[in-house]
Amino acid sequence: MLQHSIIEFLIAAYSAVSSLWLVKALIIFSGIMGFFSFFFDIHGIISWLKRKRADKKEFHRSVELLSATPYFFAHIIHLGGEFSMTYSMYVMCDEEGGYYLNPAKEFVSVGFNRGGDRMIVMTTELTSKAGFTIESFSDRSGSYASSYPNLCHLPIPDMKNEWTVHFRKVARGEKTPTPPPDAIL
Repeated sequence: MLQHSIIEFLIAAYSAVSSLWLVKALIIFSGIMGFFSFFFDIHGIISWLKRKRADKKEFHRSVELLSATPYFFAHIIHLGGEFSMTYSMYVMCDEEGGYYLNPAKEFVSVGFNRGGDRMIVMTTELTSKAGFTIESFSDRSGSYASSYPNLCHLPIPDMKNEWTVHFRKVARGEKTPTPPPDAIL
């Protein structure tokens, strides 16, 4: 009987120690995983903050370049035909060896009408305050003067449409062109 009790005690002690070892291993493993997930979360947050800071710095640089240029243009590619609002755009100063203004949506606003057959390109508040107006717009077939200084309506005839909209800075004292009274927006 004593021998039987000792064997039971040893079996119980072994199972307690072995299960305690598993508990300790589980705690250590959870701690290591928690450390790595914390490290990668902190790394992700720091990387996000660095990207935001770089984007802000690039935007301020673009604003400085905008104030120094007399004109810029937006190249817009629209895909999908009528009723599609899928487009890609870049804004650039000086066609030959120029520079990009990033992000483009801060310098040129693109919208669509309810009928889905026109794209509306406008100056943003930033470019309006800097004194820019829409001078002309062009596609593959030719160039057209804009009759409105702050917006232009571009037709969407095909599945892929490319437009280049030219903006120029209005000199101080120069009047912006006014649309004719019977013109339709």
